[in-house]
Amino acid sequence: MPTQPLLGSMLFAISQGAACNGDGRWRCHWCSGPCLNEFTHDDPPPIPFVRSKSTALCPAEAYVCTGCWLWRRPKVTVNFLAGGFQDGQTAKNHSWWVTEENAWALKNPEDYQEVYRRLLKPPKRFILALRREKEKLDTLIQLCSANDYGGIIAETPLQYTLNNIKHTFSVYELTEAIKMGCQAYGPGIRALWDFLGEPPDDLKRKYPAPKEEKRGQGERIQRDDPKKTIKKVIAASGV
Repeated sequence: MPTQPLLGSMLFAISQGAACNGDGRWRCHWCSGPCLNEFTHDDPPPIPFVRSKSTALCPAEAYVCTGCWLWRRPKVTVNFLAGGFQDGQTAKNHSWWVTEENAWALKNPEDYQEVYRRLLKPPKRFILALRREKEKLDTLIQLCSANDYGGIIAETPLQYTLNNIKHTFSVYELTEAIKMGCQAYGPGIRALWDFLGEPPDDLKRKYPAPKEEKRGQGERIQRDDPKKTIKKVIAASGV
């Protein structure tokens, strides 16, 4: 049987010390992942002749997985990436950085700057789910993209969501955008930059804009091979 791809709900469950287990008889109502008949969904029942507004990926299924159940808890304490916490919160009302080790909410400029630092050397498994508070859209775990690569090189396409819409970028693009500005790169980089704001000063110092090179007549300038830079291993399986 093919291996079940890692879903956002599955990685969130791992971050909480749990797992999305199943015996093959049911799929999660919300995310389509493996589940047991332990938790029933809280979606309103369908109304005849009315178009459904459900965001469930498997609307006919009755049960939900552990990850989706944990995500939908009404009142929990959330920890923020740059430090601090807040009680009585629901996950859907926040932006998130999730790894196998834990899940952190994102709210302040300090959190966003820490995201930049981690994206330049990302773990093999992570979720970045961003939410614009003024638009008041829920962050839906079933639409979050879980990055799950055995190894990440600088040009590996990485995914994140902004208001539940998927975007892609690479570590190479992000590094070059810090040096040169984001306008020359794809929509994934520009949307990330627009949400997070300017990268922190320590990264701008680490990745400065290239200086103008001067040369005499007939002089050749030796530059690094860009392919070697692009294929630098960022995170490898087992590291």
